[in-house]
Amino acid sequence: SLSFQERMLESSQVTVLLGLSGAGKTTVLSTALLNVCESRPLGMKVAIRFLGTTPQSTSARSVMESLSNQIRRVYGLADMVPPAEFSNLCDEFVIALKCATEDQPLVVFLDALDQLNDDNNGRALEWLPLPPPPNVFFVMSTIDGCDCHNALTSAGIDSQAFVKLKPLGYTDSVVVMDTLLRSEGRTFSEAQRSVILEGFRQNEHLTPLTIKLVAVLSKKWRSTTVIPSDFQTTTEAMLTALFDQMEAVHGAKLVATAFGLLQTAIHGLSMN
Repeated sequence: SLSFQERMLESSQVTVLLGLSGAGKTTVLSTALLNVCESRPLGMKVAIRFLGTTPQSTSARSVMESLSNQIRRVYGLADMVPPAEFSNLCDEFVIALKCATEDQPLVVFLDALDQLNDDNNGRALEWLPLPPPPNVFFVMSTIDGCDCHNALTSAGIDSQAFVKLKPLGYTDSVVVMDTLLRSEGRTFSEAQRSVILEGFRQNEHLTPLTIKLVAVLSKKWRSTTVIPSDFQTTTEAMLTALFDQMEAVHGAKLVATAFGLLQTAIHGLSMN
């Protein structure tokens, strides 16, 4: 997060956090957001979008509409009437961004650009003005090597603007796993631990999410539970095993219905 603030102070208007899915990009970006909000100079405005978390945050159109009106409000302007044409909406988005001034700069956080859908070629990022207008700073995250990463590179974003989160190494992964287990007063049998550690050795792309999923999945294990020798520790394998475990307890129909409803909920998974 410190590097984000240093970049902004050095007038670098774009910072992009790269990493594998589950590498902790959202956590790092959220920490940067918190630090910026706590230490921002008087007058600085901040907007944040966690893309892909709700139906309204998955399309470039809806994201631009909501951001444009939020920005207009914080700068004392009335909401716009969203244009029907996508190109006109892009123009309105730029107009809203240009509300930023030297005394009232604007920082826009966009997490998980790769979660945008195909509507209006959202992941091509042609709707995103790059470089941004004066006094506007973009802090974004996306999966390393995806369409969005390539689009940002093609847009001429300097290589120094990219900050890459590396996968966890074997040693760090073991430390994180043991810490999670200790916090819950749990441990593995020697046989279980041996299989899991071998899975870690075979995975060059271990992430914090992967380790967390191992800890969550193992909550249902007994000391006598036998773990298959080919136990995989990839994020995809962990998620599949977790869903299989949920279906075994609650039934496939209930699990599918519950997650389907969450997917279609306007506000996603919320406290309300």
